[in-house]
Amino acid sequence: MRGTLLDPKTGRPQSDPPGLADVPGKGVVMNYLSPEVDGERMLHRAPDHVKANLAKASQDSAFNPRGSMQAWSETLYVTLADGAVVTAAAEATFVPIFTLPANYLYPGRLMKWTVMGRLSSAITTPGTFTLRLAYSATGLGAVVVCSSGAFAPSTSAAATNLTFMSTWWAITRSNGTAGAMMGWGKTEWTDYNEASLAALTGNMGMDMSPQSAPATVAVDTTVARALNPTYQPSLGTASMTCHAAILEALT
Repeated sequence: MRGTLLDPKTGRPQSDPPGLADVPGKGVVMNYLSPEVDGERMLHRAPDHVKANLAKASQDSAFNPRGSMQAWSETLYVTLADGAVVTAAAEATFVPIFTLPANYLYPGRLMKWTVMGRLSSAITTPGTFTLRLAYSATGLGAVVVCSSGAFAPSTSAAATNLTFMSTWWAITRSNGTAGAMMGWGKTEWTDYNEASLAALTGNMGMDMSPQSAPATVAVDTTVARALNPTYQPSLGTASMTCHAAILEALT
């Protein structure tokens, strides 16, 4: 091991002050070794995963030590009861509104909604329905972060209490009074208009939201706003019920 140059009068290092060392059999004693030696000793005692991370940092510039966002995933909201049955031919929030506080969103914050429930439609006149992720004071689509196409259920058989799941993601690109957000969604269910191959493939293509050309929307992150999924049928012959909804902050 390397040592340091000792002062001939005091016997102590000329530059570096003494530190503490855990010496086997003697406990914590004054340590006059160089910082390099001290670091080597501590590294030798470190867990294997710490050694592996330090080795990676020294070899790969992509993993060099750097500042962290100190971010973690957090579940903000979970429903404990069914939502109200939505039947009117108008946009509605089918999960209780959860309002984000002012300045909660920052660049890189990724939000996720997961919604599970049931859908029903009438035979011959099922109409269509559209799902959206809205950012507004009321939970409705004042600012539409993301929207599905107009799903068309089957016209040859009624759908009764079919299970569906809808997942939405929204990432804040920039914050402030003129912030920017981008959203995506994915809906899974089993009732499509099968009148023709074109109708079937067109409806299945709307599983992803938006169906094409995702884009940012302008948002004001300095005020309290709800980020909420909404449902809008074209006719009053359909119904939707939310059984469970989970809102997460992924970053």
